Amino acid sequence: VLLKIWTNKPNGIAVYVGDNLVEEADEHPTLASEAGANVFDVDEMFIYVTLRGGYNTYTVRRIPKIQLDFRLNIDSVDFFDEDDLISNLATLLNIDSSRIKIVDVYIGSVVVETEITDDSESIYSNNDTVVAQSYAKLTALAEEIVEQVSSGTFDVGYDILDMSLEVDTMGDESGANATANGTATSLSDVLNEILAAAFSHAPTTTPTTVPTTAPTPAQTSMPTIGLGPGESITAVV
Repeated sequence: VLLKIWTNKPNGIAVYVGDNLVEEADEHPTLASEAGANVFDVDEMFIYVTLRGGYNTYTVRRIPKIQLDFRLNIDSVDFFDEDDLISNLATLLNIDSSRIKIVDVYIGSVVVETEITDDSESIYSNNDTVVAQSYAKLTALAEEIVEQVSSGTFDVGYDILDMSLEVDTMGDESGANATANGTATSLSDVLNEILAAAFSHAPTTTPTTVPTTAPTPAQTSMPTIGLGPGESITAVV
C-alpha cells in the first residue's frame, strides 16, 4: 500500500517500521519500495509512505520545530551571511548551531526563514515522553525569544525590521492552548502579538506554500489521511 498523508505544516518527518527509523528517501516511494520508504513533498504538503505486510507497526511523526522569520534592514541579499546569522542566533539562545537551519531567503525586503529543532537525539525519537519533552523545550525557547525581543536584548548581528514565529505545540488540531482576553487562541498567535507590539507593527507575512483548504481527495487506490499539530500516526499492517 502507498499511503498519502496531508499535513498543514512543512515539518520534517520521522517514519518508523516497528522501532527502526527509516530515513527519508530522495524520490517518491512506490508500491515496490521497501517497507517504510518515505518522502515529504513540501510543494504538495503530502507525506508518502510505502506500507508492506509482515511488519508489526508503522509510525509517522512530525518533527517538532520553531519557525522564525526575520525581515532585515539591509538593501541587498548580497550583504547577508547565513553562517553569521546562524552563529549569532545560536550564541544568543545558548544552543548548538546544528539545531538552526536557514530554510529560505526571500529577495527584495530580505526576509529570512529559519527553523529551530531540538537536539538530534530527540527529534527522531519514537518515545512519546521524549517527543513531549521536545515540544515543551521548544515552547520555552520560543517564549525566551519573545522575552528577549521585548527587553531589547535580541541581537543577531542585523537590524531587524520585524519578525514572526510559529511554534509547534502538543494538543488538539486547533492548537488552542493559550488564552488572550478570555478567548482560546494558539500560543504562536499570543507570542506574535507581543512581537508585533515590540516592533510597533504587525510581523511581516512571508510567502508560503501551505494550502488554505484541504487538497482534493486522493484516488481510492491511495489512502489519504491528515496529520495535525503535535500528532503522530501508527498503522498496523
